[in-house]
Amino acid sequence: MIVFIRTGKMATGNDESGFRARDTPHGFVKRAILRQYLTGYFSRHVANFINHGPRSGADNWSICYIDAFSWRGEYENFDGDFPDDPNENVKKGSPLLALSEGLKVLNNQWKKIDDENLPYFNSKFNVLHYIFNDINEDNIKNIKRLAKIECQNFGLPVKENDNFLLYELQESKMWYFKVSFVVGAFEDLPVPTDADNMFSMIDPCGIKQIPLSTVEKFIGKNKEAFINLMVMTVNRVGNNPRAESCIRKVFGNSTEKTVISTAQDKEIDLKEKFEIIVREYEKKLKNICEEHGTKAIHFLFAKGKRKENNADMFYMVFVNYEAPRSGYKSLHQMKYAMQRFAKSEDHENRFTDLITVLTA
Repeated sequence: MIVFIRTGKMATGNDESGFRARDTPHGFVKRAILRQYLTGYFSRHVANFINHGPRSGADNWSICYIDAFSWRGEYENFDGDFPDDPNENVKKGSPLLALSEGLKVLNNQWKKIDDENLPYFNSKFNVLHYIFNDINEDNIKNIKRLAKIECQNFGLPVKENDNFLLYELQESKMWYFKVSFVVGAFEDLPVPTDADNMFSMIDPCGIKQIPLSTVEKFIGKNKEAFINLMVMTVNRVGNNPRAESCIRKVFGNSTEKTVISTAQDKEIDLKEKFEIIVREYEKKLKNICEEHGTKAIHFLFAKGKRKENNADMFYMVFVNYEAPRSGYKSLHQMKYAMQRFAKSEDHENRFTDLITVLTA
């Protein structure tokens, strides 16, 4: 499944990772969509774990959530409420929101377990593993501080290491929950091999930070990814005659010439340029998914703009393996998450023209 969401301009940064502490309306919407989707994602996989037990044995993690560009984990000076939970802290960045949603789901599902009917829960099982990565060490230190507070708010015991926090949901039952902290570039982030299901948030501050060769490692069977493709930046960089290597890095060897020629063509309308750029990226992702054995490819487009007369600024791309027999639950959940933020009177958080294309 590949989902494209068009939304507002990406904030530029103040530190080496590109993080800016001042929040924006479109940044808020991006996190709200992620949070809405993860509620269903965690609920579905944790419920499946409870009903059927671990798929690959005790050593594998049932769910792995990766935030490839975690930044500091919190924002400033933005007032707003999540429509389904006004008590949730809107200043939380994507890592802390994902952490909070996972803890809520685990806490609710744990209450449903019957010891007599589910004896395997008396053994050690790895349920949920978070990996928070950022190139800036100070950002990671701050996220670790916030993550520790978040988990302690849920009353979870903490086993702390320099590189991770480890929690046991109950001492007698050894249901493990882990948060790992990594300092480094996205290109150097190792892909976990011990996860039954994996979701990756790939939200950089520049296009050269997400080479296609690295993105490819995070998509495929039982993997989902939410990727920020900054089409406005791609178009600007493509206008630079010396930028061919950067475009090739993001789009691959067979596509960069189309992207560059499109960006440099003064006869093409800006919105049309963005459409062409996105279609080229779509082709690349589709080919990768098919190489990984994807049985159904889905494209979902939600046109959006920051102001009524503005061109689109960037796309959020959702990539997912989902066989038809699943009933396309992930597709429906992502569409619902997008539609929760379909319109606003001031056009700040505008999403329109939702189109779905299914390709077997």
